[in-house]
Amino acid sequence: MAVYNEGVELLAAEKAEDIAARNKYGTERWTRETSESAAPKLYRTLNEISGYFTSAQSSDDLVQRKLRDSRSVFLVLTGTNRDLESYVPSSRRAAIPVEVERESNRLRGCLSEVTRMENRRRRRIQTLKDKARGDDIRMSVSFIWL
Repeated sequence: MAVYNEGVELLAAEKAEDIAARNKYGTERWTRETSESAAPKLYRTLNEISGYFTSAQSSDDLVQRKLRDSRSVFLVLTGTNRDLESYVPSSRRAAIPVEVERESNRLRGCLSEVTRMENRRRRRIQTLKDKARGDDIRMSVSFIWL
């Protein structure tokens, strides 16, 4: 970058001297071509490299901005396990008051009882259906009518 800046400064100084000489001697007596027309490839390369540096600077700025935006997450990820656990909401057991814990246990018990009752009811219904199939009187009635 320092070499590039030095080259840009030298070209700017040469261009300023050329313009000063043109103003001093006039364009008829100063017949030398302008800096840009004397070395068009050099100035094209200068503009191309300037574009590269501008693009690189904008990419660097984008990366810096992304890093700044993600700083809080990086701090959590590079911190202790406790920091990480407190950052992730479901990774630690929540502190529940005693009365809420007692009632939730009672509710779990009630739900378990309801589930047991549903299973007993299903089994009983299935047993009654099986008995009903076994007690089919159609065969007995058909013998009577024959």
